[in-house]
Amino acid sequence: MFYRSRGWLFILLLRWGCKEVAPKPGVGDKVAGNGYRNPTALIGVAELARRMEDYRLIDFRKREAYENGHIMGALQMWRTDIEDGSKPYRGIMAQKGELEELFSKKGIHSDDTLIIYDDNGGCDAARLWWVLYQYGFYNCR
Repeated sequence: MFYRSRGWLFILLLRWGCKEVAPKPGVGDKVAGNGYRNPTALIGVAELARRMEDYRLIDFRKREAYENGHIMGALQMWRTDIEDGSKPYRGIMAQKGELEELFSKKGIHSDDTLIIYDDNGGCDAARLWWVLYQYGFYNCR
């Protein structure tokens, strides 16, 4: 009988400890009319073509894919560029200072709006978007 009461106590503590966290800037509570929770994170081809000079493009693919063809003016980056190289394993995001140095070398400034694209349905580009978002850089699509 005692083990059952401990189980309920665990569930109650778990429920009490799971609080909703307020969303970060730019992430709305409601789904927009177009079906995306944060439609400002996406950009259409027509808008990009109209305002190309307002953006910095990041081709987030491997160097070989970039060299085989890319959007004119796009800068090449890949996952290994945004990983912490000091760790014995891969996939850990680089420290903020490392990313600032990388972006500075590529001529990217904190007030630039970045358009990130890949050839994997947006999965790889979303990784860079997420890493930048974690460090407070919300100006990317």
